[in-house]
Amino acid sequence: MLLVQVLVMVGLTFAASSAGSAWSQSFRLGGTDSQAATDLLASRFPTQAGGSADVVIKAPAGVADATVRQSMQALFAELAKVDHVVAVASPYDAAGAAQISADGAIAYATVNFDSRSCSSPSGRCWRWGCRS
Repeated sequence: MLLVQVLVMVGLTFAASSAGSAWSQSFRLGGTDSQAATDLLASRFPTQAGGSADVVIKAPAGVADATVRQSMQALFAELAKVDHVVAVASPYDAAGAAQISADGAIAYATVNFDSRSCSSPSGRCWRWGCRS
C-alpha cells in the first residue's frame, strides 16, 4: 500500500511539473461593454483605472505625531516613485482626514497603479496585495 501511495505522489508531482509554468496576470475581454468601460476609464481617469493597495499605519503615539508623520510622508514619497504608481492618497493630504481613525492611532494611504498587474520589467515595483 505504501508503494502505491509513493507512486501516486511521484506521478502527481510529474504531472504538475510537466503541465507548464507559463502564467499571465493580464485580463482582457475584447469586444465586451466591460472592456470598453475599462478602456475608457484608463484613457480618461488613469489614476482610477488600475489596481490599488492600501498602506495601513498603526502608531501608538498617534499618526499626528511629528516623527510618525515625517516617516510616513517619506514612505509615501518613495511609494510615489515606484513604477506604475500614479497616485498616493495620503491621510496627511487636505482631503485625507477621513483616512484617520477617530482615536488617531490608525490611518491608511491608498496607492493607485496604472494597471491591474503589480509586476514591472525594471523590478522596481513591489509585490502588493493588489485589488481591483
